[in-house]
Amino acid sequence: MAKQRYIDTRFWHDTFIREKLNPLDRYLFLYFLTNDKTNISGIYELPISIIASETGIDKELIPKMMKRFVGKIHYIDGWIFIKNFQRYQNTNNPKIKTGIEAELSKIPLKIKDKIAKLDNLSITYLYPIHTQSHLNSNLNSNSNINTNTKTKKKVSETSSQEEEFNFKREIDKLLDSKSKTYNIVGHYITEKGFKFENKTQFVPFLLRNLKSAKLLNGYDSRQITKAFDYCKKKWPDDWVLETVVRWIAEANKNN
Repeated sequence: MAKQRYIDTRFWHDTFIREKLNPLDRYLFLYFLTNDKTNISGIYELPISIIASETGIDKELIPKMMKRFVGKIHYIDGWIFIKNFQRYQNTNNPKIKTGIEAELSKIPLKIKDKIAKLDNLSITYLYPIHTQSHLNSNLNSNSNINTNTKTKKKVSETSSQEEEFNFKREIDKLLDSKSKTYNIVGHYITEKGFKFENKTQFVPFLLRNLKSAKLLNGYDSRQITKAFDYCKKKWPDDWVLETVVRWIAEANKNN
């Protein structure tokens, strides 16, 4: 079934479109909004060869053109990420919200991680807001990360310094925690060299990786360290915590 995409007529009055893009750029920009691979999450897989075939634009020219879209549309290892796309979806509609979550579940973890590192806002596109708030309430007692909205509001009124995010302190909490699960996530973040500027970025990432870390609880520290080292050497740029889980499970199955 054909999909329909509605383009706001103010598109042509947008300063970025008028002043930063030439006519061919605008054509390609519209293509990313309207091609048949698009979905309501604003993130989808699309090879350069298909873009070239459907638009008629030379394959060698496309990456150069896309550099002018940075900040609006990003091309990440064969995936299109349209920033702010979900803002124009009616997420109050349960069906639309479910549809977005279904599309997000199809995105590989390594692509999600790269999108999350682009800017502070993109994290909300990868992890539904209602899921964040639900899981955050369960996280407070274990990680000492305060994500209660009312508390945050109260703290901000009394002292903005108390609410300031300290990345090093949060990592130290994970590494010093009595929970092996939190230790594993802390070790993973350190090994990958991830940096987070605020809780909006950090908490959803932590919650997602806690699920994978729990699967490693049954292995001893020596096995986990060996799995980390192997994955780093085998897939230096692409390994994620789930990669470690799969490898260590397979290694133990063979033994």
